Amino acid sequence: NKGQWPQPVLYCTELPQGWLFLEKDGFTYNFLETAYFNPEKAGSEPAKTPVTFKGHAFGVKFLGANPESVITPQNQQSGSRNYFIGNDTRRWATGVNAFSAIQYRQIFPGIDLQVHTTGDKLKYDYILAPQADAGAIRMKYEGVEQLSLQDGKLLIQTSVNEFLEEAPYAYQEINGEKQSVACTFTLQYNTVGFKIIGSYNPKLPLIIDPELIFATYSGSVSSVSSNCATADAAGNTYTGVHLLEPGYPTTTGAYQTTRRGFNMAISKFNEQGTALVFSTYLGGSNEDYPLVLAYNDQDEIVILGTSNSRNFPTFATSYERELNNGGNSGLLDYVVAKLSGTGDKLLASTYLGGGLTEGTYYSILPAGLTYDNSGNIYIGLNTQSSNFPVINGFQSRLAGNYDGAVVKLNNSLSQIIWSSFLGGTDTDIISDIKVGASGQVYVCGATYSRNFPVTAGVLSRTLSGIKDGFISVIASTGDRLAASSYFGTNQNDLVQLLKLDSDENIYAIGFTSGRYPVTSGAYTTPNTSGGYFIHKVNAALTTTAFSTHIGNSGSNDEFVPTAFNVDDCGYIYFSAYAVTDCPVTPDAYEQTRKTLYFCQLARDAKTLLYGSYFGSTGFGHIHYANKSIITEAGYLHHIECTTSSNSPVTAGAYSDKRSGINSNDAALIRFQLTNALSTRTQALTDTPAFSCAPATISFTNRSTNAVNYTWNFGDGSTESTEANPQHTYQNAGTYTVTLRAANADSCLPEDTIAIEVQVGARFAIPNIITPNNDGKNDAFVIQNLLPGTHLKLYNRWGQLVYESNDYKNDWQAKQVTKGIYYYSVENPEACPPTLKGWLEVVE
Repeated sequence: NKGQWPQPVLYCTELPQGWLFLEKDGFTYNFLETAYFNPEKAGSEPAKTPVTFKGHAFGVKFLGANPESVITPQNQQSGSRNYFIGNDTRRWATGVNAFSAIQYRQIFPGIDLQVHTTGDKLKYDYILAPQADAGAIRMKYEGVEQLSLQDGKLLIQTSVNEFLEEAPYAYQEINGEKQSVACTFTLQYNTVGFKIIGSYNPKLPLIIDPELIFATYSGSVSSVSSNCATADAAGNTYTGVHLLEPGYPTTTGAYQTTRRGFNMAISKFNEQGTALVFSTYLGGSNEDYPLVLAYNDQDEIVILGTSNSRNFPTFATSYERELNNGGNSGLLDYVVAKLSGTGDKLLASTYLGGGLTEGTYYSILPAGLTYDNSGNIYIGLNTQSSNFPVINGFQSRLAGNYDGAVVKLNNSLSQIIWSSFLGGTDTDIISDIKVGASGQVYVCGATYSRNFPVTAGVLSRTLSGIKDGFISVIASTGDRLAASSYFGTNQNDLVQLLKLDSDENIYAIGFTSGRYPVTSGAYTTPNTSGGYFIHKVNAALTTTAFSTHIGNSGSNDEFVPTAFNVDDCGYIYFSAYAVTDCPVTPDAYEQTRKTLYFCQLARDAKTLLYGSYFGSTGFGHIHYANKSIITEAGYLHHIECTTSSNSPVTAGAYSDKRSGINSNDAALIRFQLTNALSTRTQALTDTPAFSCAPATISFTNRSTNAVNYTWNFGDGSTESTEANPQHTYQNAGTYTVTLRAANADSCLPEDTIAIEVQVGARFAIPNIITPNNDGKNDAFVIQNLLPGTHLKLYNRWGQLVYESNDYKNDWQAKQVTKGIYYYSVENPEACPPTLKGWLEVVE
């Protein structure tokens, strides 16, 4: 509300047949009869008298709510709105922002309220922190015609309509298992509340169901091959596609807006999937294909792809500026590039390859891309070139007809720091790469080679089937294979993706045509063959922590995983092309088979927490090189190349239709999987405002999922265990205050945060000076003076006699006569920031 609505209104959203107004202490609903929204049904003749419509408004008041609740908007939408209501300019408002969620923090003790949109639905959720009492929630309905409970649902009736609020539903994650928390509405004298009637651990919060956040098509009017997606910390989605025809949308100011050949297109979509933020082509005059995207810590988009364009854009400093394909225009090199996060600048790029082909056309062969804290780029790829550049590597020669290769490039893509072949005498394919804090590099993939390089003491040194998966660990210097092992069954197997934990234990996910070994206590789908496997091993590849098999495939296709992550609590997330029989949970987004499958498992894969199908019925279109991403916060950003017109789309999506009739398009998805980190203890507190000594400061504790607190105030005083303590600082200074929050039932039971508290010294200003050159009290000296202090001095007639923007305690009244003067002292960091008074000059 920027003045276009009455003063109590903070936010407004449209409803079917009306509006909802959000206020400090409640909601107001305003509905009109349906005829108001259907003017075409009024007839073709203009009305001879003014038309009136019946309306009904009612309120919902939060009884006993916190009057100091902090109300904040979340998830700002693209664009803005303007309101020109009537001829009263005070009710006009421009540049009004819109949001998809509004949060009332601590609206009741320990309880937050969130009002948000999900697709085309409006929802409100109460989120209970540990120890919070659901009985504190009381909502009084004022002005309805009738309020009743029917089959657990809340029925609200007005004079122009009626509507239902669905029965409340919630669950918790306890010991790795999802447990529904049965709760019902309560109704007494038009006051609605909630009652928890099932088992409930008051030390843990409620966890919200997974919600589809957006799904959209790419917006192309032509055919594209869609292969990779990544995300930034703000939740925006970046996609990489390959143009099969002209017509893919680009944006003004993008790096390359003219298509030169069958180029890549790199695009950014906003958090809600409702707007294309930027889109640029990238490539030369032939074929350029994106394999992997990564968004690095410097807000850059790192791209790995293939190209046979002789004029792919490079720089004078690039490691390799020319296509190295032995003069054969059909052969490919890899290309590595870095775009600015705004999509308007190419920052670095290089070719990478030998005299034969690297990778293959389109999305048949996967590749890996990652980076380290210094910005160095690591690539796992596949080559037929015996002269592929090898520098300081552990394997200097191509051993078979198709080997893997591992490359470490510097940040500017101007130098190979080290590189090496990896393979045996048959075909070897690298699909993913990770780098640990130790500097060791981890790669995985699939091999047909019976002499694939393995090391002593590992889990398997022998090829078990026709094709096995593998994991190899390379020393940080690139010149030594630290560990390497086969992984597989007596059928075909591949390891597709890796994740490292803080101890550099390895989580691997892949696909098997056989029955992968399952360790005791791990969740599995029994008596199945073909599907996904997950295997956790130590960094030396000598010990299994757990392994499991999920799903059942009756097909010869390899339904590869597309995204994989393990959070700090050990919860496992993945997405994959869906096999014929995947385990789904009762709260699945889709129970029947579609093209994709989403899954979450508890720590050590002991329990299935969430399983759901998603996508379309366009089975069989698999990109074996698909690289999508699941973020640390549990958000899946996924791209699917589809020929189907029935992929789900959300309301307001950037594009709700597939391009063309028989063409490929990109189906983009951002999906929130159940986030185990919501049960993690997190210490949070506000930094108090600058104060003047002696200062009594009230600390605000905003920690989540915590029940015990310890405050250290940084001045040597006794620690406090209060949730929201007060503390007095007698002296000026900068104090480091530490809050330690704890909850033994949380998956991460303790967290600490440190803030700095600034306490200033008060100005001490004399009211007399004697500038007689006796060395005593000659100058106007302000005690506790800070740099940048602005001083003004006026005589008794209001005339400015002295001014300094950075006073140095050096005014000695040399050009004025004795008498009374008036000063103004200003410094925003001083105590107080502005001080006025009088000064007498005596000779």
